[in-house]
Amino acid sequence: MFRLLLAISLATVGQAAPPVDFNRDVRPILSDHCFKCHGPDEKERKAGLRLDSRDSVVQQEVIIPGKSSSSELIHRITSSDPNYRMPPPATGKSWTRAQIETLRRWIDEG
Repeated sequence: MFRLLLAISLATVGQAAPPVDFNRDVRPILSDHCFKCHGPDEKERKAGLRLDSRDSVVQQEVIIPGKSSSSELIHRITSSDPNYRMPPPATGKSWTRAQIETLRRWIDEG
């Protein structure tokens, strides 16, 4: 059994993860955490920010394609300051490491 697990592990080392797909991987995360206040509903939208439109997030520099470390989205979702963090703590929403990593990868992939 150990040899089988070792063989599987060695076979997968070095294999790159498939590219992050916005509709498959990112949209569900943003929909769950962000779209209530930053989605397509103009009447509910806060701060004039629309996260369901790539053009909007790039134009407003919420994301910097290829540079997750410079992207406001990553700064906001990882902040420890409750006044800066998104979504606000009052929503009861929190991020998993996997969700944050998916968003980082998506931004870094451009």
